[in-house]
Amino acid sequence: RGAGAPVHAARVVAQPKRTKGKRELLVCAEAGRLVTLTRLDRHASDANAAAERAARGDHLVTSATARIEPATTVELTSP
Repeated sequence: RGAGAPVHAARVVAQPKRTKGKRELLVCAEAGRLVTLTRLDRHASDANAAAERAARGDHLVTSATARIEPATTVELTSP
């Protein structure tokens, strides 16, 4: 399990999963690469608040690789 490259621009391709203590977003990144972004509830911050609002079909820009940390930025963009 490598961290991989940062996602940058991506589209949410499935309904976000809310499980105990975390939120998971399945996104399609560059070149069709599927990535699951995970944000633990304890890592919620103003910088990544858009991860909570993201829904299927939304476009986002982030510096995350797989984990969304408190300092990780997540922005929703228009398609």
